[in-house]
Amino acid sequence: MVQASKRFTRRNFMVALTSAAIASPLLAACAPKIVEITKEVVKEVPKEVVKEVTKEVVKEKEVTKEVVKEVVVTPTPPKPTLRAVELNFTEPPTMPALEKAQEIMNQPQIKVKVFSHADYLNKLKVAFAAGSGPDLFRMNVPSGKFWMAKGIHMALTPWLEAYPDFAKNMEGFVPSTITSYTHHGELMGVPFSSETSLGYFNRNMFEEAGVETPDKIKDWNWNTQLETMLKMSKGEGRDRVYGMFCSWHTQGGSAEFIYGAGAKIISDDGLSAECGSKEMIEAVQWMVDLIHKHKVAPEPASFGKDTGLNLFSVMWNWKAAYVNSGEWAWWMYRDQQLKDKPFKLGFVEPPKHPVTGKKGAQGHTLCVAMYSKTRFRDEAAALLMPFSTKDVQSLIAPQWLPARIDAQGGFYQGEGGAEIKPIVEATQQYAAPYPASALEEAAVNTFWTHIDKMFQGQEPVEEGCKAAEKEINDALLKAAAGR
Repeated sequence: MVQASKRFTRRNFMVALTSAAIASPLLAACAPKIVEITKEVVKEVPKEVVKEVTKEVVKEKEVTKEVVKEVVVTPTPPKPTLRAVELNFTEPPTMPALEKAQEIMNQPQIKVKVFSHADYLNKLKVAFAAGSGPDLFRMNVPSGKFWMAKGIHMALTPWLEAYPDFAKNMEGFVPSTITSYTHHGELMGVPFSSETSLGYFNRNMFEEAGVETPDKIKDWNWNTQLETMLKMSKGEGRDRVYGMFCSWHTQGGSAEFIYGAGAKIISDDGLSAECGSKEMIEAVQWMVDLIHKHKVAPEPASFGKDTGLNLFSVMWNWKAAYVNSGEWAWWMYRDQQLKDKPFKLGFVEPPKHPVTGKKGAQGHTLCVAMYSKTRFRDEAAALLMPFSTKDVQSLIAPQWLPARIDAQGGFYQGEGGAEIKPIVEATQQYAAPYPASALEEAAVNTFWTHIDKMFQGQEPVEEGCKAAEKEINDALLKAAAGR
């Protein structure tokens, strides 16, 4: 039975690898193997040969080859005896998922104590620094990249080798989620979410303006998006209504342009910044122009304490007709509308780059991981492995879009589910991994700081992009040198 010390809370959507596996000796052996061996067998086969001239009978020997299949079996290691222990679990995905995992584990002597913190990542950081982290914990990217490299996560390779069902389950996950939690070729956690981003729009606003909706525009690209948003923008000052909203954060909107242009904030290996590239400058300049030149998106400075408007309230208050955000924002846009301003949601893939045709979306994922210093390795693994099953992953929805593909159906519940599903499935295929580095946990924050200034007109675009790249690279070099 789960013992909860605090009420489980919803995730904060904007909050934001070990080098050696610590393997249990009982789990080190591999699964049974069958080896086909070819042997040459000499057989003496008597054969009478009659020579015509002398009528002499000669006995000869015939040599033949025979293929023999020999089965070589490596015994399956005995399953460890699981002790009666209490595991500490910080921020499991959902309580139903945890309870189902316990049911599948079927080890009633293993109890679980759940810890939930409003600022759980920082709480974990303090605990890990003291060497006293929980046996199991929830982790995200980019923090996970950094902590895997610091030896915080237990490598799951021994259990993947010893339990075929566990390894088979992992084949059914969205590939990018597995990549996000793989370090030096070893899996460091079981992903449970597969996030992406897409376009949302207020159908009623478009209908009232007599403007074609984004999902009906045949060639939905940066240029046609701009043309559409110019038609949707009207009014002045505080009464201004905008065609769209631009966020500096990739999970909140800028992904459609940054990744659509082929730009990257940090290299795929996480060792250097790439945000000073011509592709990045093109993307950021386009967004800055949407705000300051074309005025189809509001200046970020106007969305402060004086107005109370943000990524969500611009939609609820009919102040912007289109936003780009994560799939996790769907229920917020739909279910938290103002009673006197209801509207019908529409969904669309991000616009294509007008030249390359590339679309941009932001991927992100969370996982359940084991602490490398846990005293209860086999017991913690016994509870972790069921998180790879369809039964458990299905209970993670609808709060998250599950990482296991065949468990995602439960996410699409309620109004709009049938409409958003194909859009999410499409963007999931090309969503870029969340920018992160194993060298420096907060490296990407430097870029966010600069792009925010660029959006507010406080820093020229090219200068800001190149400055962010230099600052990130300086930080990564210092981290690599241990300074």
